[in-house]
Amino acid sequence: MRILHLVHRWLPAHRAGVENYVAALATAQAAAGCEVAVCTALKDVARPDGELEETGVEGIRTFQIVNNLVHDDFRETWDHPGIGARMAETVARFEPDALHVHQLMNLSAAHLPGLGVPAVMSLHDFWLSCPRFGHRFHPRGEICVEISGERCGGCMARTAWSQPGMERAAAPIVSGLARAGLDVSGPLSRAARRLRSGESAFEQPPEEEWRRVAEALAERDAALRTEVVPAIHSFLAASRFVGDKLVEWGLPRDRVRVHRTGVETARFAEPTHRAPEGLRAGFLGTLAAHKGAGLLLEAWGKADLGECDATLEIRGDASHHPGLAADLGRAARDCGATLEAALGRDEVPGWLAGLDLLVVPSLWWENAPFVVLEAQAAGTPVLVAGTGGMPELVEEGRDGWVFKVGDAADLATHLERLAADPALLAACRAHETPVVDIAEDAAACLGLYAEAVQ
Repeated sequence: MRILHLVHRWLPAHRAGVENYVAALATAQAAAGCEVAVCTALKDVARPDGELEETGVEGIRTFQIVNNLVHDDFRETWDHPGIGARMAETVARFEPDALHVHQLMNLSAAHLPGLGVPAVMSLHDFWLSCPRFGHRFHPRGEICVEISGERCGGCMARTAWSQPGMERAAAPIVSGLARAGLDVSGPLSRAARRLRSGESAFEQPPEEEWRRVAEALAERDAALRTEVVPAIHSFLAASRFVGDKLVEWGLPRDRVRVHRTGVETARFAEPTHRAPEGLRAGFLGTLAAHKGAGLLLEAWGKADLGECDATLEIRGDASHHPGLAADLGRAARDCGATLEAALGRDEVPGWLAGLDLLVVPSLWWENAPFVVLEAQAAGTPVLVAGTGGMPELVEEGRDGWVFKVGDAADLATHLERLAADPALLAACRAHETPVVDIAEDAAACLGLYAEAVQ
């Protein structure tokens, strides 16, 4: 079978959970004898918008469509004729039997039905119902329990959904330097991010402005429900929570299946755990506000860890939110924690095995974070926020614990208890948590593709 995976961004520049999972799944399907490729978007202001390049990324055939977010109208964020044409060209070149959609952000969702290929879609987040990165997390730092025209219109009116003017103005210069053989797109892009990374208090825009955006959002919503959703044979939810929330939005329940995410368990077979030496806690993830690293540092500063030899190591990519990363660095120094660079994929198993506890303090409705599943594969206990689908992954006292989302005091209490009683962590390590192997996941997906093709 020939399978084309659609994902919003790709390795090696982006190594978040979705990208790592797609790479593992594609590799497993190739090992099972399938022909596999990835279609993705790439932002590179040194290259022409809409350019399509075929390349190989970590052994996976990859079609990259340059999308520099040069949008003049909000509709182009989900219905972009130029990006849609490149998606169709990718399909014509690769001739897939089935599509596996992971994320349509940065691609053109409206053009999915026109590709004419049977499709399944993994529900990694809430992008169908929330164009702000699919997080359902307001700039005020609140989960968006309710969806409304005023709330969503105001949010998106204050969200940069098109490339800022500074980057548009710089693009010709960057392109010229690139043609001369100088690679300056990275530094210029990072500089642009630094200049606009400062957080400011959210202010609801005037009614005329948010109503205009709300009308555009209603158009998007209607098109996704009536045109894109019918083109998907089945929707795969890694947690019941995410599946239920998107059924509330409009997905047909009979086409939503709970599908547990697979992990490359063989990668976690060799690393062995260190002998207990106090409490070594860690965080691994994107350094973004909704991931909650700041909350963890606040709790670490509050916790009375007594005479325990306790350490906390924060690991994550600082390049996308440099302002926040700088704040986290200062907070880490103040509370005695460390903030280090993101890990390479080959470093993750050993790092997780060396922890006594992985903390996942997310503030948004997480689905089934890949890092939690990897920690379980490594035999490392987890302490997760009670939000989204994460409580479904943890059985209290057997493979981890759940604390109150957004509550630094409750998180600190959990840390104090675990530092004071290492036997609690040892008991979790003695319990083997069943984890779905990626080969099993790949085989299940192949069965779903076959259903879609029939």
